[in-house]
Amino acid sequence: ISDFSFLKVVDDNRLKMILDQKELKIKRMTDRINQGKKYRHGSRFYSRVLGYLFQRIFEPKFFYKFRQRLTVDENCILCQKCVNHCPVENLYQEEGLILSSHQCILCYRCVNICPTKSISIIGKKGPIKQYMNDNLVK
Repeated sequence: ISDFSFLKVVDDNRLKMILDQKELKIKRMTDRINQGKKYRHGSRFYSRVLGYLFQRIFEPKFFYKFRQRLTVDENCILCQKCVNHCPVENLYQEEGLILSSHQCILCYRCVNICPTKSISIIGKKGPIKQYMNDNLVK
């Protein structure tokens, strides 16, 4: 779910294989929990240190930088799907343009629901492939 090119876009067969592997892993983990066996949950010392560093140091700078970068290009047809599906009401229409109030939480709903691939957050162009939930498109 991306609009920048260094993340690999996978085809549908590869995506199905990845999802099947993850479903199997989830089933194994829930079986272990139901049997009362211990499991690792990422609370080791180094996991906590890395989590703290990311949340306190890197995350605020990352989010601030990319909140300012949401752009809508000239291919926008003003369908307002992005405006209607933004969970924080970041997008709005004014004078025939879709504008951002710089409160983006990087959920990428707008990027993935735009029928003309006109919205970009991190990259300079719209997405190569969109991942849409059929319930959102209605």
